[in-house]
Amino acid sequence: MSFRHRHINYLSSVAAAVALVLCCLFLSVRYTDLRPEALFRLHWTTASPADPGLNRTDVKTHLLTVQKAARESYAAKWRAHTNGIASAKQEVIVHFFQLFNASHHQGGHAHLRSVSFMECLSLLSVLKNLQPDRTLIHTNVPDFWPFENCSDVIRNWTSVEIVPVQRKFLMNGQRFISIEHEADVMKLETLYQYGGLALDFDVYIINGARLRETMRSFECFMCDEKYPDLLNAGFIGCAKGSRFPKLVLERSYQSDFRPLSWLWNSGRVPFQLAVEDPSLVEVVQDVCNIPAEDRANVLEQRGFYNWTEKMAYHTFYHNSSVTAETLRQMNSSFGDLLNWIMSDDPLPGMETPGQGINSIE
Repeated sequence: MSFRHRHINYLSSVAAAVALVLCCLFLSVRYTDLRPEALFRLHWTTASPADPGLNRTDVKTHLLTVQKAARESYAAKWRAHTNGIASAKQEVIVHFFQLFNASHHQGGHAHLRSVSFMECLSLLSVLKNLQPDRTLIHTNVPDFWPFENCSDVIRNWTSVEIVPVQRKFLMNGQRFISIEHEADVMKLETLYQYGGLALDFDVYIINGARLRETMRSFECFMCDEKYPDLLNAGFIGCAKGSRFPKLVLERSYQSDFRPLSWLWNSGRVPFQLAVEDPSLVEVVQDVCNIPAEDRANVLEQRGFYNWTEKMAYHTFYHNSSVTAETLRQMNSSFGDLLNWIMSDDPLPGMETPGQGINSIE
């Protein structure tokens, strides 16, 4: 073969190699959107970080402002991502956690606490208004049925399943002081492994269509707290395998567990993670962040709080003495909400078009 022919073959090989590299680069850029970590970090690079000199209230205001400005674009990207990888209809799964101390069930189930009538209405609000594919009750006493008080208000248990779990007792060699903190860890582990929505029994679902849209639009979401540097674990949803629950477990419970601090691990560290990377979790307002001074007004007055405009409501209110009879006599916005959950009436105002993502505030 002549030198000229060898030279031409060499140039052809180089050209082919260059073309292959350019093709790979093109495909890498084209399909970056299918890798969530790269997708959302690229999306948020234009967001300016919070000034370290800001006070706690201003830091949260900055976070909410950044998320609101990017909400439509983020939601569209996440929907495109999930639609691109989902080969079948995605299940809507709701998780509740009902844990008991060992001393409560020694010698039988006589001392185990059934859920209250109000907690039955929390479950009913999920079954009626969200209509999930599966409703999982995670409990460490699976042979105990804690829903005796629900028999008059819930008749269809088709989607409800009891999931046996084991108590953890320890985290990083430290004893859990509060059983609620054990439940918070189980929430995060369950959301990372299976995805879905984790709720406390004092959360009431109001607008299920809007909640489904939120679940479809964000990798994770968690409700805001009334304090400036906290989120609330009573209302948290994530897609399976999401970054946020895994990071909270690693950065909070596994690395900085503080059993004596009620909200450090479940509220403050998650907020810090959201400030560091707003794409990790969408902060949902007006579900958990009603100021404490306004909660009594909701419970005692009518018209003070327009619950019909909300996606859900975390009441922080537990009263085992409330019955169906006393509920009918409750002359307040909260009473109106609970009576509506028990009724067959549509959500007031549902005849109007649905609200978009930018109304999630």
